[in-house]
Amino acid sequence: TDLPTWANEGTAGIFERGVLVGNTLALGEISRREKRRLVDAIESGRITRFERFFTVGHEEWNHSVRTRGADLNYLQAWSLAHFFVFAEEGKYEKAYLTFLVQLNRGIDWKKAFVAAFGTPNFRAIEQKWLEHIQNARVSDYRETVRRLDFLAAGLKELNKQGIDPANLDQLRDALRAIPFEHTSHLYGRETSRTAAPDEAYIVPHSQLEGAEN
Repeated sequence: TDLPTWANEGTAGIFERGVLVGNTLALGEISRREKRRLVDAIESGRITRFERFFTVGHEEWNHSVRTRGADLNYLQAWSLAHFFVFAEEGKYEKAYLTFLVQLNRGIDWKKAFVAAFGTPNFRAIEQKWLEHIQNARVSDYRETVRRLDFLAAGLKELNKQGIDPANLDQLRDALRAIPFEHTSHLYGRETSRTAAPDEAYIVPHSQLEGAEN
């Protein structure tokens, strides 16, 4: 028996979002954009509850992809896997792995849930998942790397012109005076950036959620 589609796609989503930093694969981030999409889905009633989502089979999932897209399905699957692996410092990870083993054996998901989590009250865990999404601190290594790439390219261009800024403020002013633009192709996506926005000089990974909203 295979794992259900949501579990396969959710686990894959964690690694797809991973970013190699030196020799370490950074996992477990929640970007501001994805958090907002999930919170919007919750608030608008478009999120699929456990009792329905855990029973979506391969055929239904694939039909959704072919007919109306499955962006929210994939996003929700990833958010579930993220919750089970990372929430509350990995509190649910061991139970989640047991849950997947039970599902892989073809056991009904409610029975598998009780066996793994030790409680039939799946709605209590579901509520914790919803709270996890809504309260999650956002971070984005990819955007951090893109902004650092922009700054490095800017420094290189200024160096060609004999300009040597002593601090970030001088760097910002010098890039705006050129004016500097840069296009990167990191992570398989073309991203263009100008020197004008203040956000180009802020590392998003270090920002608190409250400062971003």
